[in-house]
Amino acid sequence: MTKTDGGPAHYRAAVEELADATREARGAADVMGFFAGQLRGDAADLDGPELTLLPTRSGVLRMLRRLDDARGRLERE
Repeated sequence: MTKTDGGPAHYRAAVEELADATREARGAADVMGFFAGQLRGDAADLDGPELTLLPTRSGVLRMLRRLDDARGRLERE
């Protein structure tokens, strides 16, 4: 393994991948949560996200797989 200032490069890359995957998934969850709130009767918010920002089913599955892969990689490091 190549060492970096912050520790082994492979471990650092695994942590960064998990962080990126988590950020992406949380962003999607926030958008989905906004629209779920609208469906539950929350007050309308004209400044909310556009419908086009909702992830597709395949996009959600891709994010879940990415999170799972990133967690697995980190556990192996």
